[in-house]
Amino acid sequence: YFDNRRFDWLGNAILELEPDIVICTGDLADFHSLSSYDKGRKSGELRRYRADVNSVIDALKRINAPLDTYNTERKNIKKAKRKSPRKILTLGNHSFRLDRAIDLSPELEGTLSIDDLKLKEFGWEVYPFKTPIEVEGIWCSHYFSSGVSGLPISGLNVASTLLMKNSVSSLVGHNHQIDYAVRSKPNGDKIMALSAGCYLEEPTFSDATENLWWKGLCILHNTINGCYDIETLEMKRVEKLYG
Repeated sequence: YFDNRRFDWLGNAILELEPDIVICTGDLADFHSLSSYDKGRKSGELRRYRADVNSVIDALKRINAPLDTYNTERKNIKKAKRKSPRKILTLGNHSFRLDRAIDLSPELEGTLSIDDLKLKEFGWEVYPFKTPIEVEGIWCSHYFSSGVSGLPISGLNVASTLLMKNSVSSLVGHNHQIDYAVRSKPNGDKIMALSAGCYLEEPTFSDATENLWWKGLCILHNTINGCYDIETLEMKRVEKLYG
């Protein structure tokens, strides 16, 4: 229900920056049609599962297109061919709406599936919701739980809390805010935590809190054992550089 042109910019950025790894911290698929919050409400009228799926597939095509085009045009020039980065996606709570819908209506099992998004066909490694993966010494997940309650680590100081709770370098999405923290071990080694904001362009669905969100890309340079140099590109700059 929103313009997908930001994924053209992302594809151009990947082509130009040549990252080794691209990480999506979750909620690429919103599955608004399956939202229990909007069920039976005016805001949920005319939402369709197939439209949700098609919007994600369109985004994935846009991300891959610049690199595919570049390599097609240079297929006879071996040295000019660009290698595709490793692409990692940790599923988020919005994608979990699919599991919840099937749990509430078991007859849908086998009809609806995360595989409908064709993530693996577009080259993404897919990790289940709340299943962390270690990448270059950084533990990545849509969010980490604050304790036995299972609630997400959140708040204004989410990065510091991640370091306190996890004691390892950590990367999350979920709360749409950007936050970064560094702590030193007794031997001088560093651990780092990053809440990476969100990759959205235009106003969306949360008038009350959207002014708190940070929208853009985070680039982690020279990543070694969970430490890195961070560069942030706010959304307007992403458009200016890669639009």
